[in-house]
Amino acid sequence: MREKFTSAILKNLPEIIFLWNYSEAKLIFVSENVFHYSGIHSFDLEGKTLEELQTLIYPEDIDLIRELNLEFQEKSISSPYEIVIRFKNISTNEYIFYSVMISEFYEEGFTSSVIGIARDITSQKKQEEMILHSKRMESLGNFASSIAHDFNNMLQPIFLFTGILKEDLKGVENSENLLESVNKILETATKSRTLVQQILNFSRKPNRMLQEINIYDYIKESIKSLEIVQKKDNLQIETYFQNETGILKTDPIALHQVIMNLFNNSIYATKNVSEPRFYISVTETEKPEEIRKNFPTKKIKKLYLVEFTDNGTGIPEENLTKIFEPFFTDKKKNEGTGLGLSIVFGIIQSMNGKIEVKTELGKGTSFIIQIPELI
Repeated sequence: MREKFTSAILKNLPEIIFLWNYSEAKLIFVSENVFHYSGIHSFDLEGKTLEELQTLIYPEDIDLIRELNLEFQEKSISSPYEIVIRFKNISTNEYIFYSVMISEFYEEGFTSSVIGIARDITSQKKQEEMILHSKRMESLGNFASSIAHDFNNMLQPIFLFTGILKEDLKGVENSENLLESVNKILETATKSRTLVQQILNFSRKPNRMLQEINIYDYIKESIKSLEIVQKKDNLQIETYFQNETGILKTDPIALHQVIMNLFNNSIYATKNVSEPRFYISVTETEKPEEIRKNFPTKKIKKLYLVEFTDNGTGIPEENLTKIFEPFFTDKKKNEGTGLGLSIVFGIIQSMNGKIEVKTELGKGTSFIIQIPELI
């Protein structure tokens, strides 16, 4: 009876319990609920050494575990020891963050062992990253605004004096080459002014004009506006809409800007693909457990999910943490300012939403936007 009761507790605990032999660097025991977090049964993990487990552990964390093994061998653990490691879920191919509390295990038959309690803190880590990113974006926005204003002031005399020069050259013989040079100066100054305006738009705190829209109809209409590009680039667009009606109070202009920026991003990513394909879907959920998972502190009636997927080049792993940074771009010179995705991020945040990226090199990228309907 006691064994069944203990087994039931271990199976249903939100934390993973494990026993680790540090002298052999081997996993002796792990609770059955590990399958929920890793997609691997406990009996397939038990008895495995660190070397055998290293394909499932985040590379940087393997060295940390090796160092701890050596440290445990040199001295006993006088008090509980806490570390954070990342372990792969083979079902989703994503790493899960765990806060692991380790204590020395004293029991007959078990030598050089520690007992560990691992708690999934992935949502907490993502929340911390979002807060840090927001603070960084705010600082960069203030800095960019200051530079943009100064730069804009320097552009004014360029427009003024090239305009005067252009007028003075009218009717002057053999001035064609000089006029062409003046026009190139004006053209470059105009592009610079456009860039300055983009920087100012990025740095300003938006004053949103909220109105109720049917998000399904709105995104359908936005996709229709892409038909010219669709025909020109032989682009296939597949769509899925869960319902006909979904009323959301938001800024429709800002939402359109999000769609266009993501669309342009995907166009660039698929420019060398022989058969470019996009998948755009809109779904919704009212399930409390799904909403609480990503929005634990907000009172939300319904959550809308907008997915935008392409079959482009994908994003290198080293760039994933940078793509929402202002001015970051992997495009060639004069092909982008690096503001598109940072503007998308800012707009989604202003909607109290979140944006997630899933990508695979050579296969494509998905942007999943979560927009809540607040109570």
